[in-house]
Amino acid sequence: FLFFTSDEFDKQTAVYVNAVYLTDNKLVPQNEGKIIIIAGTPLVKKGVVDPLYNIKFDAPFVFRIAQEYRKVPLTAQEEKNLPKGSKNTMKMKWARLPFADKGDSKSFLCAYLPGDLQLGDFSIKGMFLRQLPRKPYQGFTDAFAWQRNMKLQTDDDKLYVTQAQVTNNSNSYRRSGALRFTYEVADMKEAKDITVIGRQKGKDLIYESDEFYGQLYVGKLTKEQVKGKLKSEQNIGTITAVVCCGLMAVGGAYLAFKKTA
Repeated sequence: FLFFTSDEFDKQTAVYVNAVYLTDNKLVPQNEGKIIIIAGTPLVKKGVVDPLYNIKFDAPFVFRIAQEYRKVPLTAQEEKNLPKGSKNTMKMKWARLPFADKGDSKSFLCAYLPGDLQLGDFSIKGMFLRQLPRKPYQGFTDAFAWQRNMKLQTDDDKLYVTQAQVTNNSNSYRRSGALRFTYEVADMKEAKDITVIGRQKGKDLIYESDEFYGQLYVGKLTKEQVKGKLKSEQNIGTITAVVCCGLMAVGGAYLAFKKTA
């Protein structure tokens, strides 16, 4: 919600105010098509299986991160720090690969891999699951990597399976064009209790409908706490917008000054 306009926030707030808060998370046919709020302890109804290597997760959502070691342009700050006269504008770096096309989860690319959560009578799927907190996956073994002619690589506190020639945890030698992957997995210990706002459609909750966008919060919240969260996010969004506008104005003034200098 951070980049909603004030009108969009007002519409969302109005929807939340009129939402039906279910205390028992039971399906009520009269609520069909209405925005409802449910809260409690979810169950993993369907875990994730990544078809790339047939890895099974007891989690409702997994983010596969695939990377390639290749040349990428320097950032503006890195170029600024170059020695005087240097013409080097590229560096070697692990760069994230694009996302796989919808329905193509077998390619060595990034992918969102959804399962299914159950909360009361309702199934929580799709975009809601992306809002769950995530943690790095640490379940790879040497045997798993060896069977796939790869190795384990620790980088930035994350464990990767990689094609690179790794000699130690400092990753001292890495081959250009090598691929590696890891996962971020939904942390259901942190999300022991959740609150979900969505439009009821049978036993499913719809994330996006008309001008409404659903939301998943960690913790079991009351209706008043949900409204408070939305208000807090509106305030943060306003501050962010003001700061961005300020930075743009300063940047514009600096460029104008340089042009005339």
